[in-house]
Amino acid sequence: MAEQIARVIDDTESIIRFVYSPFHVKKDKLRREAFLPPKFRTDVSVQRLRYSDEDICRQIGMSQQRYEIPTKEWKGMAGFKADTVLAKAKNNEPIQLVSSPIDSAGEYRKIEEIIFSDDPGLPAHADILYDYHPVEGEALPVFVKEYAQYICEKSRYFADPNPSSAKWEGNPVVLI
Repeated sequence: MAEQIARVIDDTESIIRFVYSPFHVKKDKLRREAFLPPKFRTDVSVQRLRYSDEDICRQIGMSQQRYEIPTKEWKGMAGFKADTVLAKAKNNEPIQLVSSPIDSAGEYRKIEEIIFSDDPGLPAHADILYDYHPVEGEALPVFVKEYAQYICEKSRYFADPNPSSAKWEGNPVVLI
């Protein structure tokens, strides 16, 4: 039976960010850009490994690559412990990590809904949220870049050794 997904993320949970070239890695080294929000957004999509596994994460990540310009090529996953962000949020710093399940239509699920790990869509989806208001033509605030660098340094990169495989063949994604 599928596990019910807790709406509150535990400090000990492993959080996964899908990694793409040329955006998030350079010469097999994870870059802070993996943890920066897209243009005009304040959120970075991540996955809760507790309610999925390496194969599910890989499948989702592979489905999000694109071949048109600019190319977005799947490279693997980066993982960090939830307390990397949650400890900052508990100190009232302008960053959060929140559960944000997405249904099969691409819409966020309502907070009062009960979600299970085998629900359609992205039930184990979460977001890193930065507290700022993006303004067209203005650079990202320095604190956002600093947090992204901090998360990058606390993360472990798991390169996909065989992108043509139907399943994850890399090392187990274990974070301490």
